[in-house]
Amino acid sequence: VDFDKVIDFWIILPYFISSFSDLKPEHWAFESINYCVDKKYLLGYPDNSFRPDAPMTRAEFCVMVKRLKKLNSKN
Repeated sequence: VDFDKVIDFWIILPYFISSFSDLKPEHWAFESINYCVDKKYLLGYPDNSFRPDAPMTRAEFCVMVKRLKKLNSKN
């Protein structure tokens, strides 16, 4: 996969959402998700949800890897 040609998909918009409608503090991954969102590794959906228990699609995975690669190259 040529990650330089992968673009962001509509399901992972490049904006920060401070709280998600479906992510509760009791969720087992709450702190990890918030850490990754704070670092801009992961973002939410346009409807203010995160869908923490939904399977990740290949497209979402590619976008996340591209974003990680781009953010790590700046350090």
